[in-house]
This record gives sequence, structure tokens and C-alpha cells, in this order.
Amino acid sequence: MWAKRQNETRLEEMLEEKSDLIRSGRSPQLVFLGDSITHWWNREGAQSWDDFFAKYGSLNLGFAGDKTQNVLWRID
Repeated sequence: MWAKRQNETRLEEMLEEKSDLIRSGRSPQLVFLGDSITHWWNREGAQSWDDFFAKYGSLNLGFAGDKTQNVLWRID
């Protein structure tokens, strides 16, 4: 149970960091929503991200462990 709470806290922190980017006036042309596959583009797919998506000021809103209802909640 503690690990779940810790994971939920980390997800909230990550969402707040992304929200701060949006509130700062950054207006991305391309936004990705998803689960762990999208989340890890920042690390595992960094070269592809830089080559293809960075030029659009892209924002990665993928979170490892996410479920469909979490993604829908963020859209709302």
C-alpha cells in the first residue's frame, strides 16, 4: 500500500511540473498523451524526440503506469 501512495505522489508531482510548463505560457504545437511507452521517450527515445518532435515545442504528457481513465482525466 505504501508503494502505491508513493507512486501516486510522484505522479501528482510530475503532473504539477507539466502543468507549470503550460501555465508559464509555453504553447506546444504537439502534445503526446499516454502511458509508459510515451513517458519513456524522454529517456529511451531521446534521440528520436530531438530529431522529430522537439522542433514543434512538443510536450510529453505520458505517465508510466497510467490507465485510460487517468489520460481522460488529464484531457478534461
